[in-house]
Parts: sequence; structure tokens; C-alpha cells
Amino acid sequence: MSTINEFPWQESILRRLRTDGTNSVDDVVAAVGAGDAGREAVGADLAHLADIGLVERHGDEVRLTAEGTAAAARLP
Repeated sequence: MSTINEFPWQESILRRLRTDGTNSVDDVVAAVGAGDAGREAVGADLAHLADIGLVERHGDEVRLTAEGTAAAARLP
């Protein structure tokens, strides 16, 4: 059985925020290489990461929570 990754950008987002701290959504989209077409998908991934407590979002700015920092540190 195969599974579809519903949130394909989340690891890239965690890596970006791990190394660069607080970023604008536009900075994250550019850094993960999503381009304009991927902005909506990255936005959905950021919303998911916020829902599960790994990211805080304040307006257009996003950053890792303590739990997000721990999760990002476990990524290869």
C-alpha cells in the first residue's frame, strides 16, 4: 500500500526555520524552492505545523516552538 504525503514541505520548512529562526512566509517559500505555484502548499504545511504545535505564526512571520526545535534537530 502506498501513502500520499499530505504535507510534502514540512521537513524542508523545519530545516529552514532550524537554521534561520524567524522567517516570513515568503522567505520560507523561496528557501524551500516551492516557487509561486507552491505558495499555497507551503502555507498548508505551515498551518499544519502550527496546528500540531511545531511552529508559531504571528501574521506573516513564522518560527519554531520548543517542540519544533526538538523535531527539527532529529531530522537528518
